[in-house]
Amino acid sequence: SQAATFVLNPADPDPEVRSEVLGWSRQATRAEPDFPLWWASLGVRELTYGDEQGARRSFERALELQPYHEFSLRNLALIAERSGDTDLARTMRARLLELDES
Repeated sequence: SQAATFVLNPADPDPEVRSEVLGWSRQATRAEPDFPLWWASLGVRELTYGDEQGARRSFERALELQPYHEFSLRNLALIAERSGDTDLARTMRARLLELDES
């Protein structure tokens, strides 16, 4: 299917495929709401499709569950920088430095 192809090739899919892919990611977060990887996965899809607010919420949820989830830290720092939230960006970068030092 086209949606299965997207999983391997994240080119900009048509709206129907985009909706299907987001639906799968949201379904995963509902099935296992305490698994940070599902939230990070949803966040990257939302970010890819231009929903920075949704992505921010998803990455924040992943970090509530696992405060040093590197992928979520990096992406939330990026979103914070883009939106001008320098305090949040600084906090995420500080956590990333802590990871590098350990």
